[in-house]
Amino acid sequence: MKHKTTSADAAAELKAANIEPALSPSAARQALGGISAATEFRWNRHGLLKPFYIGGSKFYRPSHIRELIEEGGAAI
Repeated sequence: MKHKTTSADAAAELKAANIEPALSPSAARQALGGISAATEFRWNRHGLLKPFYIGGSKFYRPSHIRELIEEGGAAI
């Protein structure tokens, strides 16, 4: 009998491998207090947000979003 992989199993495997999930731009904007797409664009242009791309799609690292929040927007 095969063991079904659950999202909790997948999250545990990612954590054990020290790999963090990627946030979509909309999830990152929501995590940053519901900023607008225009604000996201400006913050990218000024280097405050650092996206990475997979197959042409933009993503953000949760650790970077947390750092930005912990700074309290001091760099903004």
